[in-house]
Amino acid sequence: MENVFDSLCSALAESEIKDLFLKSEGVDLMVLMMKYILRLYFSELVLTFLHRDKMQVCSRAVKTLDHAMSDHAGTESCNVFVEASGLKYLFNAFMGKVCFAWICTPFSF
Repeated sequence: MENVFDSLCSALAESEIKDLFLKSEGVDLMVLMMKYILRLYFSELVLTFLHRDKMQVCSRAVKTLDHAMSDHAGTESCNVFVEASGLKYLFNAFMGKVCFAWICTPFSF
């Protein structure tokens, strides 16, 4: 899995690849991956062995977005990222607040 994201990050060094990544909705896919992984973080407490893989996918998506939005060719990707509400999931991942109110319900005894 790491090799796929690493090769994608290497390819995103070229501005033509950044345009193709944007046109093929790669930014939206990375935001969806972050959203899905951060939702599953607390909803699947039983599957704790998958915790490392889930958070690794989230960090790889952030790394890929960093490469896609770098330089002057990535300005349109930045706009798409903001329009896709990617900042919400990015800040939650950085702050460690992955438990959203509509997912995590308080325990009632």
